[in-house]
Amino acid sequence: MKNKIIFFKFYFTFILFTILLGSSSCFSQINSNDTIPYLRYASLSTKFSKPIEELKKGQVISNVLKVINHDEKAISFKIDVLFPANWTSIGDATRLYTANPKDTIIVPIIILPTKLVNGNTEVLINVFLVDEDGRQIGNNFFTITTKKKVSWSIDSVSYTHLTLPTSDLV
Repeated sequence: MKNKIIFFKFYFTFILFTILLGSSSCFSQINSNDTIPYLRYASLSTKFSKPIEELKKGQVISNVLKVINHDEKAISFKIDVLFPANWTSIGDATRLYTANPKDTIIVPIIILPTKLVNGNTEVLINVFLVDEDGRQIGNNFFTITTKKKVSWSIDSVSYTHLTLPTSDLV
């Protein structure tokens, strides 16, 4: 089981960095195609690369939190991710991130859902940025949706029309 977790960590970290390196927008705060607004909280602005994601069976949830430090000094923080019970976060919850002055930092968020939630459901994944003293200094969220698959099947069997004599009807 431990080897599988290590493999998943490596695999999804590799995929995430491949996506980031393949995208020129991850190195620039200004992208004309990017219409997702930043959420400002004091001297930090945050946004997720995918504000809404559809969850499919067997899929791992992955998203990227972009954090901009508008301050003149470096800001250190940890992330606190809220998600449904029994789901697992891949990543170190005690890791301390440091956003340099006037710089952007990328924080990967990877979650393993234990089971697929019922269809037509929205789950909010909340992420809080917490300083070294435990105070909230930023936040943002993204939504996980599931679609319910509904399929109807009607079979028609040919039948013979029978009529009963009126005396048999009650």
